[in-house]
Amino acid sequence: MNSKKAEPTKPNFLIVGAARCGTTALRGYLRQHPEIYIPEKKECRYFSNIKDKYLDNEYDRSMNRTYIDSRKEYLQLFEKAHGAKAIGDVSPDYLYNHEESVPRILEELGPDVKIIIALRDPRYRAFSHYMHHAKSFVTPDGSFEEALENEAEREGTWAWYWQYRKAGLYAGQVGAYLENFASVKIVVFESFLENRLEGLAELFEYLKVTSAANISLEVNPNTSREFRTKVGYITVQRLMKRVYRISNRRLVRLAEFLFYKKKKRTLSTKTKQELTRYYKADVARLEKLTGMSLHAWLGQEQRSEPPSRTA
Repeated sequence: MNSKKAEPTKPNFLIVGAARCGTTALRGYLRQHPEIYIPEKKECRYFSNIKDKYLDNEYDRSMNRTYIDSRKEYLQLFEKAHGAKAIGDVSPDYLYNHEESVPRILEELGPDVKIIIALRDPRYRAFSHYMHHAKSFVTPDGSFEEALENEAEREGTWAWYWQYRKAGLYAGQVGAYLENFASVKIVVFESFLENRLEGLAELFEYLKVTSAANISLEVNPNTSREFRTKVGYITVQRLMKRVYRISNRRLVRLAEFLFYKKKKRTLSTKTKQELTRYYKADVARLEKLTGMSLHAWLGQEQRSEPPSRTA
């Protein structure tokens, strides 16, 4: 009798980032596809190997408790894949933490695992990331500008997601994946929003699953709108978990009326200009590296085309 143990099921595609570039929405869309399996657990961060590294503040400690560092526990996430054609891990920190993640991914999954990278204008990505923390009442900073001023002293002791500005330096991050993996698809957030059905069709083709799947575009929103109080924030989070399957649009409208602040914070012109100067050279590097046109990110009128690099 052959007692050879069956090989464990592993992911054959990864959505590696970037954070605040639509990865939550992509995960929600792809999980609806009958031939795609993505675990219930979000952002296990196994390959970035950051478990127990950042414990200097309460939020980092609470996040640390959600990370997976055990190979056995990681593989258990995919035990229910049951014949799915595309099996995925969505962990947006793999992009920023590429120096740690890339070698570990290569060792465990090999160079042929499919890589999906979502990107957006880095200025708005940074602001969105700050607002995500602000609306969750976890940031000690009273403004985006204050958060940018505090980045340097936090680097290395606070987790990567406090590096709002640095996380948008995509060229080196994307380059690490292009250099090491045979198939990389880049999704431009702004282009994807313009035509989500077309964008999903491209992803289905990339993942080699049927394009005939019935996908609802109503996924649980990951909004950056601020709440009036922390009690309001907690109430809405619990409500959304309980009624996830009802119309999210109606739920968001109810939450806006009851709990959200009336005035929405926006990126100031001065800070936007400073970030434009900060990112200009890196965006140019990214364009050269990928062949993409990203003039829209620099505030020019020319629009970027939805790119991909596949093999």
